[in-house]
Amino acid sequence: MKFQKLDLLEKNFQPSHLSSIYVVICPQDGERKKILEGLLEKLQSLCDAKKCLTIQDAIAHLEGGSLFSGKVASYFDGLDQLVKGEMELLARYARSPNPNAYLLLGSTSVKSTTDLYKIGKKEMVILDLSKEKPWEEKDRHAKWVVASFSKAKKRISPQALATLMQRLPSDRLLLQQEIDKLLCFCADKEEISQKDVEAISSISHEMNLFHLARELVWGQRKTTPNLSDVSFLIPLVSQLRSQMEIGLKMGALLRRKASQEEISKSFPRLFPKALIEAQEGSLRKGEAYFRNGLLDLFELEFGLKTSLARPEVLFTRFCAKCLQ
Repeated sequence: MKFQKLDLLEKNFQPSHLSSIYVVICPQDGERKKILEGLLEKLQSLCDAKKCLTIQDAIAHLEGGSLFSGKVASYFDGLDQLVKGEMELLARYARSPNPNAYLLLGSTSVKSTTDLYKIGKKEMVILDLSKEKPWEEKDRHAKWVVASFSKAKKRISPQALATLMQRLPSDRLLLQQEIDKLLCFCADKEEISQKDVEAISSISHEMNLFHLARELVWGQRKTTPNLSDVSFLIPLVSQLRSQMEIGLKMGALLRRKASQEEISKSFPRLFPKALIEAQEGSLRKGEAYFRNGLLDLFELEFGLKTSLARPEVLFTRFCAKCLQ
């Protein structure tokens, strides 16, 4: 059985009809570990569950049984890193798994699970988030935030939730930190308000850079930011380069009159609104703007890393070209 949404897997993950093997495919390490740990937590009340550093240990635990429980479970994250002999060991187990055992596996890609699924698909459930869209991930995280507060017997207002999600990238580890802070800050309150989030929640450095880069490249910002810190400017260069590359690629697609379907497939990680913005901006600015912008970025980065001039002078000169 295969799922592409976490909530469908969680509905299926019931003590009355658990499968022998579960595989979570997710490119983001932190997100994958959080999902696997959530599943393991549910199993811990049912059996002797163990986190394992090798697949050999995981299978040995499943086949050896337990003195503490009639059922056992193993957690191993690293399916895509197994060598041939380890994959053969796992394949042998998948052909005939212990009916009183549960194996949780993590992988960054689908490729590592293809042959394994053919062998043990009757006993295996796969959650594949490798093709999840950014807005789908954000919606899933928002639901998880609401559920986390509900578990702590608190509510979060829609405005507070929207503010929290805007301030941070879609990362469950960062969101968990903010949830913990808000629970402490609002210990005596039943509902988390927007003012609470604004008072205590962090604004991600990464999100600041991302939004600033978009404003500069796509023309939403008309003034030069006052920046002089190299530790801030160098990662900003990376964000600016990403936006310039989007514009250059979009310009090439529009020049050869690619279909809207082809354009959408070429930018699977762009939100629909950002995709429209990139199309309109590329038509307005032209390919030369983005090509020259990438050359100017190279000069900016070289200058920052070799101290050719003061950082604020280098950045102001770049912005003068970018904001034309």
